[in-house]
Amino acid sequence: MGWTLIIVTLISAVAGSILGPVLSARLSKTPQERKDESRNLSAKTESEITKAAKEIADGSTVAVTNLLRSIEYLKLELGEARAENIKLEGEIDTIKTSREESQANLTAALIDSREIRADNAEKEKRITKLEKMIVNQGKYLDTVKTAAQEAGIKVPLNGEVMDSVRKMQFSIEERERLKAGK
Repeated sequence: MGWTLIIVTLISAVAGSILGPVLSARLSKTPQERKDESRNLSAKTESEITKAAKEIADGSTVAVTNLLRSIEYLKLELGEARAENIKLEGEIDTIKTSREESQANLTAALIDSREIRADNAEKEKRITKLEKMIVNQGKYLDTVKTAAQEAGIKVPLNGEVMDSVRKMQFSIEERERLKAGK
């Protein structure tokens, strides 16, 4: 229906441009002039009408041909656009799959990270407990050594052990100060 409307409109436009001046010239004449002219023009008018009809037909054929070419060109462009759309949809699917995989990996890494942090916190508590035990044992050894020396018993001790205990005590105190400062 759309093409027939376009073709009829084109034919009407061409016919109006050709027949309009003829009709206006004819209607502007007196009745007597029209009678005289119609007798003289019948043969001439038939050839002009035939010529006009041929021009209309040729013009509409060219217009229809051009429209058909345009339609074919648009069909090609539409096919290319559809192919590009299919390609882009494939890329979107790939990106979605990659995103889902990345999301799953990130979730797994987050869970692992939480577990590692929990394990580290537990290990840190154990290490702190062991350090405090070593410091307490160092203090106990120092007390035993002092008591033995006061009793006149010679106790051979390595000074490095007590230095290590003092350094550890200082390290623990420093960590606790830093924690309190947060």
